[in-house]
Amino acid sequence: MSTKRVPLHRPHTPPISPRAIELFEYLMRLPRPVKWTSEANEIEIEFEMLFKGAGILTPHPVFDCDRPEPPAWEQDAEKIQEWHQSRALRLQLEAALRTRRSAQRRARKLTKKPKQLEPA
Repeated sequence: MSTKRVPLHRPHTPPISPRAIELFEYLMRLPRPVKWTSEANEIEIEFEMLFKGAGILTPHPVFDCDRPEPPAWEQDAEKIQEWHQSRALRLQLEAALRTRRSAQRRARKLTKKPKQLEPA
């Protein structure tokens, strides 16, 4: 029999929704450092609420975890663990975004009509 409990050593990460992928894609397209607009700020807040604080407000937001290892200057074990959690979330979001883009490309190819050959 299954249980809904999440083990203490494993933080709960909400599933990645289509809306989360849209927000992630929008926020990734913003130039860094970000000059926030009210629209970008609202999107950032919505993204943060989807992940209950794991997306942006951590010391290492998902947008800053683009390297395979945490920064060399980071020595605090707790912050390194947070970096790895943010990195894992980023990798999941990137994979979901690739999957969505691939599906969109396939759909576009299927909707294109092949050129009709004219009889000679």
